[in-house]
This record gives sequence, C-alpha cells and structure tokens, in this order.
Amino acid sequence: MSSVQDDGSSSLLSQDLKSTEDLQTKQIANTAHDLTAQVKSDETISKTIGKEDGKDSAILEKKYTCPICEKENLSKTELKVHINSDCSVVEGTPNTQGTIFSVFPVTAGNRFAGDGDVILSVGKDGGETINFLVYSRVLVSASPVFAKMLGYSSPFSEGQQLKNWTYGMDPVVIKLDDHLEPFHTILVVLFHLIHDVPDDMDVFELAEIAIIVDKYELLPAVHIWKEIWKRGLKLGGVLQETPALLMVGWVFGWADYFQKATHQICLEFSLDANMQFVFKNNKESYLLLPETPGVVIDRMTELVLTARQKINDLISLEEARRLREIGKCCKKIQSGRNALNSKSCDYFQLGNIFELRNKQASDHNPNSTTEYPANAAGASDSDTSVSLKEEWHLLFVNGFRELSLPHYSESYRSDLYAQLHTDCFWLKDVQEKAQEIERTIGWNLHDFAGRSGSIC
Repeated sequence: MSSVQDDGSSSLLSQDLKSTEDLQTKQIANTAHDLTAQVKSDETISKTIGKEDGKDSAILEKKYTCPICEKENLSKTELKVHINSDCSVVEGTPNTQGTIFSVFPVTAGNRFAGDGDVILSVGKDGGETINFLVYSRVLVSASPVFAKMLGYSSPFSEGQQLKNWTYGMDPVVIKLDDHLEPFHTILVVLFHLIHDVPDDMDVFELAEIAIIVDKYELLPAVHIWKEIWKRGLKLGGVLQETPALLMVGWVFGWADYFQKATHQICLEFSLDANMQFVFKNNKESYLLLPETPGVVIDRMTELVLTARQKINDLISLEEARRLREIGKCCKKIQSGRNALNSKSCDYFQLGNIFELRNKQASDHNPNSTTEYPANAAGASDSDTSVSLKEEWHLLFVNGFRELSLPHYSESYRSDLYAQLHTDCFWLKDVQEKAQEIERTIGWNLHDFAGRSGSIC
C-alpha cells in the first residue's frame, strides 16, 4: 500500500482549492490577461507517493477550474488557451476576451495585425460586410480623418475606448460605410503589402479607390502608388467613363484627365429637370458619381448655362441686324433683275429665324399644338434635355432649308441648292462663336483653390 509522505501537502492543496474558489467569484468583466495573471506561478504541488520498493516519487500537475464557465481539470497552459479562445459565456455575461470575434469574425486574409486593437467592419448600403483587424495607430498616422476619430485625445467614443485599451482586451469595433474592394486595397497599401497592391485597373475601379482616398484624406499615403496606377490605367475611350475620369483627376491631381472630363461633361452631357448632368446612350442613362465635389458640379452647370445664354444672345443680335438691313445682308453680288435675289435671300434667312423663335415659344407653352420636325434649324434656349453638342448640331448643321419663293427668284433657288449663298447663312457668325466654345469649354484643375494639379 502507498502512503502520503508529506503531511503538509494536504493543507497546501486545500489552500490552492480555496484560491480557485476565490477566482470563481471574480467579476466576469476582467480581461483574460487579468484572469490568467491571478494563477500562481507555483503551478504544481508535490505529492510524493511512497513505494514499498523504494522507487522515485512522481510529481502530479495541479489542475484548475475556469472561473468563467467552471470547466474543470485544466492545466495552467490549457486554462490560458481556454479563456482566450473558446470559453463560453455564462448566463449572458459578456466575455471581454475572444468573444468579439464570434460577432465580428475576421478571416486570416483580413488580419492585417494579428494583435490589432481595432476591427473595421466595412460594408456599403446594407450589403455584404467584411471585418478587418488592424492597428489603430497605422490609420491615425495615415489619415487626418482617422486621427480625429481614433486619437487618444479624440472626443469620440472610439478614441476614448482606445485610450483605455490594453493588450489582451477585445479590439474596438468601428463600422464604416464604404465599398469593400477599394477599402481592402487601401489597407494593403497602408500596411505595405506591396505584392498585393494592384498596379493596373480600369477607370471605374480606380475611381472607387479615389473616393476612399478623398473621404479619409489619404493622398500623401498613396502618393507613390497613384503614379503607378496612372501608368497602368486602362481607358476604353467611351463617354460612360467620364464621371469616373473626373473623380480620379480631381482626387489624384491629374490636370489632363480633369480638363478632359469637364470638357466632355459640359459638351456632351445634358442637364435634366433636376439640373443634374446625365449622359444618355440609347435607353441607358449615366449620372455623375454621387461623391463628385459639389463645387465642380456647380462650376460646370454655370459654364453650360452661360454658353447657352451667350449663343442665344448672339442669335438675338443677328435677328435684329437682319430686320434692320433687309436686302443688304446677302453676301452674293447681284445685278439687274437678280438683284432682287438679295432681298429673297434675306427674307429666306429671316424665315429661318422666325421658325426658330416659334419653336422656342412652343417649347415654353405646354398647350401649344404646333409641331416642328426634329431637324428644325435650332433648339430652344431653355431646352436642357439635350446636350450642348446636340443642341448646336440641330441649330447649325442643317444649314439652308427649302423655302417656297416667288417665281422671279428661281435663280436664287438654284444658287441655294448649289450652296452659292452659303456665306449668307444667318447663323454663320454665331456658328463660329459656338465652335470656339466647343473647343474650349471645360475647367482646368488650377481654377479651383488648392488644386494645382499635374499631368505626369
């Protein structure tokens, strides 16, 4: 029979058991670090089992009971692992270590910092949400916006939580309303995972990244990468790309792309009833990105309306001149009987002007039953449902149109068909002004305060 050779061991065992009971009474809100720190370093007790044959005694490892869920027979190492990873919650009491990941799980590929202090829960408009484990200090150092939110002196609750955060506590969860793919790319850049940073994208993908950069003021943090992205940018040369091109030009300071985009939008996008720019392609419509800066939209709107008004004012001046100088405006030299054609020419041109004015009046009067063909020489000055380019095409491209003339002006009719009166076209001078506007309309990046821009 074996016997206990150390009579003091029973007393020591009783004390250790009492220590375990004391741990069980601790508040559940203690962190795992605090809980495991209370376990005494003397994790074993000696319990020498005498052998009648005189063999060496055995050492039995001490076992612990989890003070949270009361799981028994755990070694010290097992207790630490258990509390940090798989301890269950008793009676709804939150476990401050580990359980946050069951609510906001973070996959291995999204752990940018294995022992990070922040979980970014990112999703857009109620769609899929993905969680990223990161270091808050990386975000703070890269972004003035995150610095205001997460700084230790921040008045926001997230900043105060991080100020009191210590290693072993649950990460602070921050929910962000952003698109997943571009946000992931930004994190890859901030955490210097250079092999995972995409270096060639289409303009729509890059515009999504630009939106994140602009929102969180991250331009200095991506300065090197933006030039790589520009070199690898894939453009299809279609107008549907223009809103995205405007965004990347604005955010990254690419003056050439910005000027090109504002030129195309002012010229080839129409203004709808809500004064929003829209490009219509068959049955599809394309709007500017919601994140497009309001100051840029306002300036482009002003530019389009001013151009329309300028052309309309020129038309009014030409109309007044033609009325004052009937018989003197025709530029083809006439003599004898054919001199009457000068007046015929002027009357013909005035007829086109009056038709334009009637069309404009009809557009202003919803009760009008007068119908005009789609190729009538001109569109209403208030017709914002078409682009400037479309409007001026209707106004100028048709040129001379057939008009019923008296018998003595048959020679004029022949000249008309032969285009010998081309220089008499009432909109010729106006057309030249419009063509100049078409070439130059748009904004340069340096027209906006604080936006010097570059073309490299």
